[in-house]
Parts: sequence; C-alpha cells; structure tokens
Amino acid sequence: MLHQLSLKMSKHIVSHASILKEDQVDTIRYAIETLLGELSKFVLLWSFFFSLHLDHLFLMAFMIFSCIRVVAGGFHFSTYLSCLIGSFVMYTVIIMSTQFILLTSYSKILLIVLSVIILYVFAPVIPLNRYEHNKGSILRKRLQTAVMVMILFVFALYTNQIQLFTLSLFVFALQLFIGGIKHEKLL
Repeated sequence: MLHQLSLKMSKHIVSHASILKEDQVDTIRYAIETLLGELSKFVLLWSFFFSLHLDHLFLMAFMIFSCIRVVAGGFHFSTYLSCLIGSFVMYTVIIMSTQFILLTSYSKILLIVLSVIILYVFAPVIPLNRYEHNKGSILRKRLQTAVMVMILFVFALYTNQIQLFTLSLFVFALQLFIGGIKHEKLL
C-alpha cells in the first residue's frame, strides 16, 4: 500500500515539477515511501503509548534513539511490518524497563560505558550502497555520535531521565551491534 501510494505521489511530483526528470521517479518514490512509513510507524507507536499514559517516555526515548541513529546508523528490517513490530518491542522494553527495573548508579555507569564502547567500535552502520566508506568519514561519524551521546546525556541529566537515557542508549548499542554483524563490519 505504501509503495503504491508513494509511486503515485512521485509520478505526480515529477509530472508537475519542470526541474525533475522521469528517471528520478524511483528516488523520489523511495524518499516518499520512507517518510510515509516512518510517519505512520511513529503515529501508531505514539498512539499506543498515549493510551497507556506513557507517551512522554516514548517521545523522549524516540528522541534519544533517533538523534543517535541519524549519525550512527543501525539495523534495518527488510519489511515495514517487521520494522513496526521490532520498533514496538524495542520501545516497549525500554519504557517498561524504566517503570519496573530500578538501575543502581553502578549499573547505569556500566551500561553507558559498554554502550559507548559498542558505539565506537560499530558506528557507523550504514548500508554500503548509501555511504562512502573511508577512514576520514568513519572517524567523523564516530565523533558526531560521541558528541550526540554527550548532548543527550546532559539533556537526560537536566530532565532527570538518566535511567531512560541509559536504557535507550544500551538498546541502541545492541541494535547497532546487530546491524554491524549483519553488515559484517569488522571490529
């Protein structure tokens, strides 16, 4: 359904925009399909957590996860449904864990350190056909990831959500590890 809708939209855009060419339909279709998929996934997840009165935690976990993922990449599912289910499970684990598991200060430090090590080793995890891989660009992505983690850490301290940050970061690191293994990224 998303594919057909995005194909119609991209053909309409190309037919009405004089600077675009017919050979750009597939690129525009992919962008629209991705945008519609992410938007619908976000609305469904937010609606679910809103119904449980946990939408504020979902929004913060989503922000933490998304900000790091933009620079570090990560694991990608092959279908929309598997991505929706995987995202649902991931956010549910993060949010429910913050509600029912109290991490000690030492546990938080250990999880953050472990997560940062995994991030440094595996970031960026981006499909080979979408990213130019060289040592300089990889180092830049790693530095951007480190800066983003530090900014989010300060934000989490400021908002008193360090446990949510810790669990979000750890789950992100785990999915980055899986994405790195999937893409056969060497340590």
